[in-house]
Amino acid sequence: MAVLKWEGKGEFEELLRGIIDEVTKSAISAEVIAAERTISGTVKTALLVFEKYYMRNESRASLSVQIVAESGNIKVVSVGSGGGRGVFFNFSWGAEESFAQTIADYLEGKGFVRV
Repeated sequence: MAVLKWEGKGEFEELLRGIIDEVTKSAISAEVIAAERTISGTVKTALLVFEKYYMRNESRASLSVQIVAESGNIKVVSVGSGGGRGVFFNFSWGAEESFAQTIADYLEGKGFVRV
């Protein structure tokens, strides 16, 4: 499992659409499995779940992205998991880290800082 975090400023809906676009264009096999949004007062949250097939080890990896925004301040957490192969050793060749990193360039291009 790989967990990456960023903080920055921006517009919630624009960032949400941008992350979906970035992940789905990263590979033919990358797709959105779930997208849930919640608004509670001034806080907006989204949970995105993606799945991607890795041919090199014949497995699927999952990417969960949580976005929390309040007053223009946004926190993003990217969690890559799965991608391992084998019952006992679960050797993944770095699929989790690679998938979690998919949105890094996009976020950093928007001025987000990794924390």
